[in-house]
Amino acid sequence: MEGKLHRETLSLFYNVWINPQTKIFEFVKFLLQSSSANSRTWSIHVRNLCNKYGLEDPLEYLIRAPPSKTMWKRLVDAKIMA
Repeated sequence: MEGKLHRETLSLFYNVWINPQTKIFEFVKFLLQSSSANSRTWSIHVRNLCNKYGLEDPLEYLIRAPPSKTMWKRLVDAKIMA
């Protein structure tokens, strides 16, 4: 059950990532740049999930073009199942 919730959270992050023209993208990026590691923001939660599953820092993802949704899902599924 926990893995499913984490997969859904990382899927939501992907939806933010593929829409860089939105305010939420800017807000998530700002929080990743400025929030402390013990912050209770959703952005830092995503960072903690990425760390837990051996994914790159979400801020690193936001500065480059996203992969296809299928590729992202495969990557996330593989990391969570490992």
